Amino acid sequence: MTGFGFDLSWMSFGEMLLGFLVAIITAIVGLQKWFWGRVSSSVSNSMSSLVSGHEGIEKRLKTVEGSMGMVKHDIETMRGRMGKMETRIEGLATKADLHELAVQVARFGAGVEAQANMTRMLYEAAQRAEKSGNA
Repeated sequence: MTGFGFDLSWMSFGEMLLGFLVAIITAIVGLQKWFWGRVSSSVSNSMSSLVSGHEGIEKRLKTVEGSMGMVKHDIETMRGRMGKMETRIEGLATKADLHELAVQVARFGAGVEAQANMTRMLYEAAQRAEKSGNA
């Protein structure tokens, strides 16, 4: 039997069929290795970009965590300052306190004026008495 310009008379039909099957299986295995090699390199390239993207995200998250720590510290500082301000504000006089103080100052002024009037009247009376006693 000759085929493809080769003398294959020494091979039986079963041997040729077996050789053909081995050749087909070898071709399939070679095609499969080539295909999976391409898929593997494609997946590897995609995974490397995902890994680098993941590392970038991780770095950004660490930066955000650091910033959040600084913000938390700033908030705690502001709370302390607000507490001090509230304490100082509580010590300040309110509108009602100022009104009451004005009323008390007016009463005190009226009392001082009344005493001054009384002292003046007593002084004048003493001077009249002195004049009438000496005359």
